[in-house]
Amino acid sequence: MSAVLSIDLASRSYRGVGICILRYNGNCIEAEVFRQHWKYAGSKPECTRLADYVAELATTHRVRVIMIDGPQAWKDPANERDHWRICEQQVRTQGKTGLPGHTKPSTFVFFAAFSIALFDRLTEHGWERLKDASMLETSRCCAVETYPTAAWRALGMRPLPSKSKTDTHIEGLKLAELASKVSIAVRGDVLVTHDELQAIVGGLAGIAAEGHPELDVRLFGVPPFKRQGQWFEGYIALPSYRMALS
Repeated sequence: MSAVLSIDLASRSYRGVGICILRYNGNCIEAEVFRQHWKYAGSKPECTRLADYVAELATTHRVRVIMIDGPQAWKDPANERDHWRICEQQVRTQGKTGLPGHTKPSTFVFFAAFSIALFDRLTEHGWERLKDASMLETSRCCAVETYPTAAWRALGMRPLPSKSKTDTHIEGLKLAELASKVSIAVRGDVLVTHDELQAIVGGLAGIAAEGHPELDVRLFGVPPFKRQGQWFEGYIALPSYRMALS
C-alpha cells in the first residue's frame, strides 16, 4: 500500500505542526495523524529534532514521498520577479520568499528560513528536493513542497479559513466536503486540527503521484538549484482531478 507523509509546517510551536500519513488502499484514502511531537509543545520547533523525527517516521512507515507546506529555497536573483519565486507567483502564495534572508511580509522570514533548513536537513537523511517530474515515479524518496490553500482551490473548493476564523465545526464541515470530492477517512475517527486538515489536503498531490486513479499531480515553478551554498526556486506540487467527476 502506497504511503505519503505530509506536513503542515509551523515555526512557533510543535503543536502547530500538523503531521499525517496518507495511504490509498484501492477503495479510499486513509489519513493517520501523528502527535508525538506535541510533547515538545512548550518550546519552538527545532529543525534538526523535527527533521530527524520526520525521517524516522517516514522510514518506519515505508513512505517514499514527503510533502511539506513551506518554502524549500530562496528566490533566484535572475528570475525577473520583484519579491517571490516563480512557483509562488504561479500558485499565488500569501508569503513571498525573496532573496536570501528577505521575504514579504518581513515577518515571514523566520518561517521561510526554518522551512528551507528543514529541507536541507531532510536531504542529509536522503530525502532530495524534487528536481523533475520523473522523480515522483522513480525516486526512492523525495521531499516535495506543497501549498494547501492552492490545493483546496485546485480541487474545486474554497480554502480552509485561517485558524482565527475556524473552529471544530468548520473543520468538520471542510473534512466532509473533502471526503465528498475524494473518498477519504481519518483513522481512529479522531477530530483533526486545522493544521492536520491542511496537511491532509497538501498530501493529496503525493497520493496522486503514487497512482491514485482519480487524482493527478501538477508542478508549478522551475527546478531547484544550488549556488554558493544556497538553494533557489523549486517546484510546488498540487493535486488535480485526473478525470471529471460525476
